[in-house]
Amino acid sequence: MSLWDHGRMAGIPGVSGEMVAAVEQAGRIFNERFGTGARSGGGHVSATQLRTLETIEEHGAPVVSALATALDMGMPSVSRVCDRLEASGWVARRPVDDDRRLIEIQLTAHGRRLLADVRHRRCEVLEEVMARMPATQQQALRRGLVAFAAAASSGGRSAARRESA
Repeated sequence: MSLWDHGRMAGIPGVSGEMVAAVEQAGRIFNERFGTGARSGGGHVSATQLRTLETIEEHGAPVVSALATALDMGMPSVSRVCDRLEASGWVARRPVDDDRRLIEIQLTAHGRRLLADVRHRRCEVLEEVMARMPATQQQALRRGLVAFAAAASSGGRSAARRESA
């Protein structure tokens, strides 16, 4: 059964199965292009490692327990991912000054360069794809993605309404 059929069967008012299928297809294409990890000068980084690096950057040297919570992963899994990231030189572990029992995870310069390279490659690919779209479709996509992101985030309903106004 296709996702379109699932959307149609769900019978959610105001949501067409075709829209659900289009978003699912776009998500699948995005994941194929960007969700399987990346190559860098230092080797391959998996999708999980990349997500972990991005989360570390977003949270600014979190302790391992906070990182596990942010990633919705167990502590042993996060520790193993961090072991691999540290072995690759992308992160460094350091005891927290106030409580040396806690270990914070910091991006290294090598890790920041990796994230910058990955983002640069993502932007290049996205720019190439969008360049093949007419300007009106680019603007419609922007509006739709802003509304989608707002709706998917915690306070999304009011933000999505403001964007459409």
